Amino acid sequence: MQYLGVNSYPIRTAFLEGFFTNVLNPKVSMFYLAAFSQFVSISEDVINAYLLVIIHSTINFVWFSSMIFMLSRLKKSTNNAQFKKWSNSIVGIVFIGFGSKMAFMKHG
Repeated sequence: MQYLGVNSYPIRTAFLEGFFTNVLNPKVSMFYLAAFSQFVSISEDVINAYLLVIIHSTINFVWFSSMIFMLSRLKKSTNNAQFKKWSNSIVGIVFIGFGSKMAFMKHG
């Protein structure tokens, strides 16, 4: 199995990797602890907290699904030699511009 080659990354493996990365990420827990205390008080029902988690999870699902869809389409359209040549030319011009700007900067 090649990750950057011709063979594709298995969808199950990609899902499990992303799932466990998110579940085991301490920043996610810190976000929920810090942010949800701002919106849910102790006196409220636990259903409100679950509703907030469901809304947040749904928004994340829609966002990342759309990103996957758009980036996979972008990869297909940018995988030809002509686009790579054009892209490398633009990046080269930008780097030459940055380098010339740095070369003519006055220090002092």
